[in-house]
Amino acid sequence: MVNIIAYILVLLFNNTIVHTLYYYISVGCSLYIVYMELFDRLIVSSGSLTAEVAGIKGHKDGSLIEKLDSYMANHQAWRDPDLSLNMLAAELCTNRTTLSKVLREYGYGSYTNYINKLRIEDFLTQAESGNYANFQESFFIAGFRSRSTAFRNFRQYAGMTPSEYFQKRE
Repeated sequence: MVNIIAYILVLLFNNTIVHTLYYYISVGCSLYIVYMELFDRLIVSSGSLTAEVAGIKGHKDGSLIEKLDSYMANHQAWRDPDLSLNMLAAELCTNRTTLSKVLREYGYGSYTNYINKLRIEDFLTQAESGNYANFQESFFIAGFRSRSTAFRNFRQYAGMTPSEYFQKRE
């Protein structure tokens, strides 16, 4: 309404002051309209967001560890040597901090320990099935980038080298 009156004044009076006044009134009205549009959208959407956040906070982090275990079992993501905490968090629709916290709470210590544990278990499964010719091939398929990293992690996990482990098993 104010904008219409200002426009009529511009048409009636061809004056610089009236033109300037009209400009500022138009800008002010436009800003007000945009502000109210955004404000209304935020109020409407914040009501649904509040319900979603309440639902998320109501869930324990146990559901995240279940999602993680399910994802890993279905996709064997540990076999990807380029897998990172950020990539895994994105796949699980969470952030790296929450995922790290959950892994610590469930006794894995860190993301790296969790992934290496899965890789060693995968290596043991492969090696015991006899599908691969040597340890190195099995380690690479399990997701390790290098032989030395794989041996170091295996020794940390099993307390002995792979050769010693399989000699004891025989």
